[in-house]
Amino acid sequence: MQQGLAYIIDGKPRLAWTSEDNLQSLIAALPTGTSYELVTAETAEAWWKAHLPAREQILNAIAALEAKQTPRMIRGATLGKSEDAAMLAGIEAEIAALRAELAGSA
Repeated sequence: MQQGLAYIIDGKPRLAWTSEDNLQSLIAALPTGTSYELVTAETAEAWWKAHLPAREQILNAIAALEAKQTPRMIRGATLGKSEDAAMLAGIEAEIAALRAELAGSA
C-alpha cells in the first residue's frame, strides 16, 4: 500500500505521495521542526479536510449551500410558492452568516 506524507508549511496543508523506499528521504527533506503524519489513500482525505484553513472551509460551505439553490426552487419562489421561498430564505440566511464569519476572520 502506498503511503503519503501529510504536513503543513506556512499554514498550508500539503500531501506528498512516494514509494516506501523514498519515504525517509522525503521526511529528511522537510524543514526542521515540521511535524508530519503518514497517511494512506483512505485517511488522506479526512486529514486534508481537517487541516484546511478556516477561510477555505467557509468558502466550501458557501459553495455547497449555493448549489442547493436549484432552478426549480428559485422558479417556485418566484411564482409565490411559500415552501420554496422559505427554503431559499433559510439557505440565504446560512450563507449570510457564513459571509459574516468570513469577514470577521479576514
